[in-house]
Amino acid sequence: MIISLKLADNAFDAKTVEELNDKIVKTFEELAYKPVVKPTDEGAELEIEETPAGMTALVQLGNVYLTAAKPEEAEDYYRTAIEHDPLNFIAVTNVGAACLDRKEFGEAIRLFDQALERNPYYVNAHYGRALAYLQQGDTERAFQVCMDGTQKTLQAVDNSGTRDNLLRLLVSLSEKLVSETDYKPVIEGLKAKLEQADGKKITISADDSIVHSATLQVAKAQGNEPHEIKYQLSLPFTDYLVLRKLIRLQMVQEARKRGKNKVVEFTASNLANFNRRFGVFFSNFATKMRPESLEAFKRGVADGFSYQLMNFVHDLIVEDRIYFDYPQLRPLQLLYLTRQEQESLTAIRPSKELDLMPQTVVNASRLMVLIASLYYANLYGINVVSEYHGNEKEYQKVDRLYEEFIDYLEGDPQPGDEYALLEDFAEEMGFGDLITVHGESGLIL
Repeated sequence: MIISLKLADNAFDAKTVEELNDKIVKTFEELAYKPVVKPTDEGAELEIEETPAGMTALVQLGNVYLTAAKPEEAEDYYRTAIEHDPLNFIAVTNVGAACLDRKEFGEAIRLFDQALERNPYYVNAHYGRALAYLQQGDTERAFQVCMDGTQKTLQAVDNSGTRDNLLRLLVSLSEKLVSETDYKPVIEGLKAKLEQADGKKITISADDSIVHSATLQVAKAQGNEPHEIKYQLSLPFTDYLVLRKLIRLQMVQEARKRGKNKVVEFTASNLANFNRRFGVFFSNFATKMRPESLEAFKRGVADGFSYQLMNFVHDLIVEDRIYFDYPQLRPLQLLYLTRQEQESLTAIRPSKELDLMPQTVVNASRLMVLIASLYYANLYGINVVSEYHGNEKEYQKVDRLYEEFIDYLEGDPQPGDEYALLEDFAEEMGFGDLITVHGESGLIL
């Protein structure tokens, strides 16, 4: 195949024949296959093999014309490449992009689908497909396409920045869908289902005096007391906070049905263990704090860390159930988890506050945050694990515990089995003595 390029109308912004030939050669220098370039009186001739490698070079030439704002010539090169190499997913994607520019959405989607059949991991095709559905006005389909793209391209190396655009689009679509959706019917529907399941009422109320973002007071198995859910009204994502607690209650009900429900607590004995382990460490601050302030601070660290230990496994399982059982909640879940990720990154950055905590506690807390981050990355393809700046040893432990969690999910777990996983995680992190797992009673989760 011979392609003639004239100096008079070239896309390389060359002023002389020599400059044109130099720029053409440079255009292909990073490709494994380089077409033969021959100078002519009017410009240059390219001799390109009609092979897959040659068609890759032709696509590269098309890209030059597209950059030079010559889309029609660029499309001609892309279509020629497809004729000789139908498997060239880049050429197919680029023609799809041209159709998208012309608002030929159906044809664009067909071509993007075709490209993804050839290479399911090509970021540009996912991004173009999502844009096509969005411009058609199908926001929900665009969100699904976008999410599929971020998941499939999680390990992709994208130097063009297209994957960053795909991630930004995913978040933007989530915000749009959440702003247009009323989640109250989902809450009321799940609430009614759970009330029917065990015959107990569920009260849901705002209470900004609670320590955590939301709490669940599980009623005893016997008696007529209601289950109580409280949440901080001043926080964002209050609907999601309530939904998480409802699903946690559902897990309790399912475990009770099997006679396998447990209570996880931080008891006086666990507090004594904490004081024995870290009393000396906190005594180093005796000259900096009044005794009552130091004691309150130490108890706050103990309560906060034990709460994280007690709820870490259940919280992950709740998120897993939301993702798979309530796909309509995914835009809301994505925004909630993204915010949670940002808060976690801020919380574990080196600070004066962290210097006041035992390093082993900080390390264990980081492990839990990193495992959660890795799981959320695999749900939505948004991976910020590297931003935690862990060391190799830490990441190895995270990978091992993460695999243990995945093995649990894939092992057909039965209601109540999660308590054994919780205890195992606490032991592996070196803090099995800071939680107590026993038979049922009232519990705040």
